[in-house]
Amino acid sequence: MNNQVVATTCSSSRTTIMQNSVPSHVPNTMVHETFESDSDGDTTLSSPSSDIAEPVNKVILVTGGAGFIGSHVADHLLSRGDRVVIVDELNDYYDTRLKFANLKYLEEKHGSGKYVFYKGDICDVAFISDVFAKERPTHICHLAARAGVRASIADPYIYVHSNIEGTTRLVDLARQYLCQNFVYASSSSVYGCSDKEILTEKDAVEKPVSPYAATKKAW
Repeated sequence: MNNQVVATTCSSSRTTIMQNSVPSHVPNTMVHETFESDSDGDTTLSSPSSDIAEPVNKVILVTGGAGFIGSHVADHLLSRGDRVVIVDELNDYYDTRLKFANLKYLEEKHGSGKYVFYKGDICDVAFISDVFAKERPTHICHLAARAGVRASIADPYIYVHSNIEGTTRLVDLARQYLCQNFVYASSSSVYGCSDKEILTEKDAVEKPVSPYAATKKAW
């Protein structure tokens, strides 16, 4: 069976799933690539090796895994036997003590051997490329984002950085590593000032009312 790349966009109570089959010539194997840096410091992908068998258990990268939703997702995945790779920059938009407590809970419940935590920015090319090279995720659950409607009006550029550039970086790495699934959490904010009492996935999302909503709609 061929790999499938699944992009899932979620609001608080609605989910839309779009599936695209990977071309038939792509083998259902875990591919190892080597990253090299050019003179400008950009990371490029060199010759892949396709003779590495896919691991039995899923290796799932959970971005924003120290947060409330992310830590619960990680807990569920670990409980069912998956290996989990958590990436979180631990910014202080929410109380970092809660994030550290979430990570401590996961370690106490599941042990440090079943998951690994990386502190860093998903927009940092060298950092996130190194995570992919070391951990070889088979699936991605992308929950990391700069949150906050009002704060995005005061400083929209950091939202573009985290929510658009960061997501684009992950999608590109998922393509390079032939990840089987990519789950992306959006926001109900994308619906803007809708007059409808009940929203659906088919509703237009052309009028975001904040930079935050616009950056979430971008993907």
